[in-house]
Amino acid sequence: LGALVQGLEASNRLYTGGPFDWFSPFPIMCGFALIIGYALLGSTWLIIKTEHKLQVWARKVSGWMLMALVAAMIAVTVSMFFSDIDALEGWFSFPGLLYLAPMPLIVVLLFFLMRKDLNTEREYRPFLLTVALFLMGYIGVCFAIFPYIVPYQMTIYEAAAADTSLSFMLIGAVIMLPIILSYTAFAYYTFKGKSDHNPMY
Repeated sequence: LGALVQGLEASNRLYTGGPFDWFSPFPIMCGFALIIGYALLGSTWLIIKTEHKLQVWARKVSGWMLMALVAAMIAVTVSMFFSDIDALEGWFSFPGLLYLAPMPLIVVLLFFLMRKDLNTEREYRPFLLTVALFLMGYIGVCFAIFPYIVPYQMTIYEAAAADTSLSFMLIGAVIMLPIILSYTAFAYYTFKGKSDHNPMY
């Protein structure tokens, strides 16, 4: 993700960078931030799926991960300003600036709500707030690299397939999407309910 935001080297629609172009400070920092975000997502999911001592532990871990994510997001944002990244142009130029202006306030609000919820009996909202934090991050990334599909080299319009190919893919999506949603719903139904710290024999 960090390497994509940073930009890829390409020429004549071919990748011309090296195998370790991702191995630089900004992509590595993004990688650690993403790991922390996934840990927060997992720990808030455990709040929903557990009770008693295990849920108390999950709430405690969620609090740690939330603070770590705050630090990671600040570090990534500050790092962008000191890196040669074209994504900043998408953030600080019109009309992107107008659309993204409320996002820092929304993110701060989400953090405060989540911090409060972790000290209450709420179970579902911490997970949903974490999903909302991820959504804010992905909206920022989309604004940063739009309209590129290969950042700063190839736009989505240049990379788009022919209309006939896209139509064929649409038919496949219409058929497969309900199937995927059905077995996903079945899996959630099968594993519904809560677990606690007591082993089952």
